[in-house]
Amino acid sequence: MYISGDDVLHQQDVGLATNISLDNLSLKIGTRYYVTVVSVNTVGLHTALVSDGFVIDTDNPIDGVVFNTKHHKNTAFQRSTNTFEMSWHGFQDHYSGIKYYMVAILNVKEYNSTNISFTNVGLLTAYTFTNQNLKHGESYSGIVKAVDAAGHESVTVFSPAQLVDETPPKGFNCESTQQLSIDISYKVNNDDYAVVANATFIKDNVYYISGTIRSLKYDLYPVLTIDRFSVPLPFEKQNGGALRYYYTFISQVTGVQSIEIAVGTTVEDEMLQHLNVEECILLSTNNSNAISLKQIGPYSVAVSLLIMDAESEIRTVSSCY
Repeated sequence: MYISGDDVLHQQDVGLATNISLDNLSLKIGTRYYVTVVSVNTVGLHTALVSDGFVIDTDNPIDGVVFNTKHHKNTAFQRSTNTFEMSWHGFQDHYSGIKYYMVAILNVKEYNSTNISFTNVGLLTAYTFTNQNLKHGESYSGIVKAVDAAGHESVTVFSPAQLVDETPPKGFNCESTQQLSIDISYKVNNDDYAVVANATFIKDNVYYISGTIRSLKYDLYPVLTIDRFSVPLPFEKQNGGALRYYYTFISQVTGVQSIEIAVGTTVEDEMLQHLNVEECILLSTNNSNAISLKQIGPYSVAVSLLIMDAESEIRTVSSCY
C-alpha cells in the first residue's frame, strides 16, 4: 500500500489486512493525497487500485453576509408573525468546500447562545421559516453558519434585526401641552429676513409651533425649516387682521434642533409678534380627531394629521377629497 501526494509519503506491507489506520503522518494542508493498494496473488500477478484522493483541510470556512429577506437585502420591519425570510452569500471554503449550511431564527431580546436550534438546509442560499409564532413589537434575526466537507464550522453570522409590526398606524389627539423655553433671534441671509429659535426635542414626541404676524398689506409666503426639513407655512387670518400660523410635527430625533421661519425682505422684526413651541404631554388614541382642517384663505385649507405607528415608520400618506 502507498500513500502519495507530491511524492510517495508512505509505503507499507499490510499483509492480508483490509482495514488499517496510519498515524504520525506529515500531511500538508491543501495537498491532495491518494492511496494506492496493490494486491499480489500466489503466482506473482498483481492488481493496483487508486483512491479518488483527499485534501487535508484544517481551516474553518470563511464567513459571509446574512440578510433578513430572501432577496439578499435588508429591511427594518415586517408584518407577518407566521414567517421569517432570510438569505446569505459569501461563505467559502478553499480546501474541502462548503458541504451544507445551518440556519436558525432568534428573538433578539431573548437570545441565548445555548438555546439556538439550527436547521440543515443543504446548499440553499435562501430560506423561509414558516409556522412561527413571532411576537408583535419584538425584533428577530436570522443566523447562518457554514460547514465544510471536513466538518469544520464557520463563524456564526447574524442578519440585521427585523421588527414585527402587525398593527396599522393609529390616530391620536393631544389632551394637554406644555410650553418650551426658547431663545429667539433674527437674521438676514441674502436679504431674506428670518426668525430663528432653538428647542430641545424628544424623538417620537408631538410638538406645535405657533405664532402671529401683525397685519400686512402684501402677501407672505413663509417657509418653516426644522434643521434641514423645510415646508411652506400657511397662515390663518384672524379677526384683528393679524396672521396666525400653527404647525404640528413629530420629532424624528432627540436633541437640540434649530427652528427657522423665513419671511422675505419686507418684514420687520416687530411684525413677528409671537413664536411659541409647545410639547404634547398627554396623547390619547382617537382616530376621529386625528385630522383637523382650517380654512386659511378663500380657496385653501390647511390639513393637520396626527397619525403614528409605535412599531414601524409611516411609509406613505394618501388623501382624498
